[in-house]
Amino acid sequence: MRIVKPCYKVIVPKAEGIFERQWEDCFSEMSGLLQNSGYKPFRICVFIHITDETDCSLKSGQIRASFQLLEDGNLWPVTIIPQSPEEPYNVIIELGMVSEKDGVVKYHSVDGLNYCTITSGEHTECWIVGARLDAECDNIYESAKGSFQKLKSVLDSNAMSFDSIVRQWNYVDGILGSSPFNESRMQHYQIFNEVRNSYYSQYRKSKSFPAATGIGMNSSQVGLDCYAVGNHSTIQVIPVSNPNQQESYQYGQEVLVGEPFIRKQPPQFERAILLKSGSTSKLIISGTASIIGQKTIGIGDVDLQTRITIENIEALASQTNLQIHCLNIEEYPDKYSYLRVYVKNRSDISVVRELCTKHFGDIPATFVQADICRDNLLVEIEAEKMNV
Repeated sequence: MRIVKPCYKVIVPKAEGIFERQWEDCFSEMSGLLQNSGYKPFRICVFIHITDETDCSLKSGQIRASFQLLEDGNLWPVTIIPQSPEEPYNVIIELGMVSEKDGVVKYHSVDGLNYCTITSGEHTECWIVGARLDAECDNIYESAKGSFQKLKSVLDSNAMSFDSIVRQWNYVDGILGSSPFNESRMQHYQIFNEVRNSYYSQYRKSKSFPAATGIGMNSSQVGLDCYAVGNHSTIQVIPVSNPNQQESYQYGQEVLVGEPFIRKQPPQFERAILLKSGSTSKLIISGTASIIGQKTIGIGDVDLQTRITIENIEALASQTNLQIHCLNIEEYPDKYSYLRVYVKNRSDISVVRELCTKHFGDIPATFVQADICRDNLLVEIEAEKMNV
């Protein structure tokens, strides 16, 4: 049994100008790339620069209308994420594809949410993107609950559970802002963590957690994407710690934002998840930042924070560290297949891009502006690494 090998492509507009022209450029390149290629998309993430909610709604409508023109396009798992790409881009596409030779790709919809399953032998993967409330909601608690419930509906329909999730993306509006909650005010990320804990406590029996990213976006909702693996008897799912960092779910109350007399729920994710089947393996690296132990390093210095983040990723992905977590590993993940990089200040993206390109080389990489879960963090990087 081999792990399904993903292929990633980041599509940026070739021309400057208004959103409509740039979107047409990106969409045309994506359509041509998929046509008769033998590859099918398992997730399509469209990142857009917006000015307000009305602008977001208009641009999202144009994007959705474009997919209606393609065969199966109305079934593809597409999520639109209001995180600004590097200037001068108003839109970019992060395309995840898989060869039809590697597995049977099918598209489905539950409760209005499109998702994809990939089946190879006894191994089934499920990719869910854009789980969020259908109605507009400016209440982070209710929005998060609705997103998790939508995710649960899809998992239930595929005889999966929250235990099946190996990777989760959590997009939180105004992640550093605060709102009334339980007769006090609480940071939006902390509210989200309360909801996540509620669903994990009820529906996740595993003692470990998925790999994850918790990140801000310019929208009035919470959105969830996830990657789930159905039959764990055919594949090992191994949580991997970072030797440089404390586990997120063991963070002390002093680093969690909120009133000191109210216990705050730490974020629940593993630093990475190693998927192993036979001699093949894939390392799924969570959103990683310039944190040593549980302390932020390099406050105010984006160059230093990027370097520390890269060092943390390499410590996590090293053969020495993986050997500690998986004694029977035969072939180590040795090639990065993609990066996604979140930068707090849009003007800093060029600096971060240069450092990442110098270290990781020419691989598919998405760079977007987003608030990160701590106000003093300027960059966060996630990645995948494979040996297939």
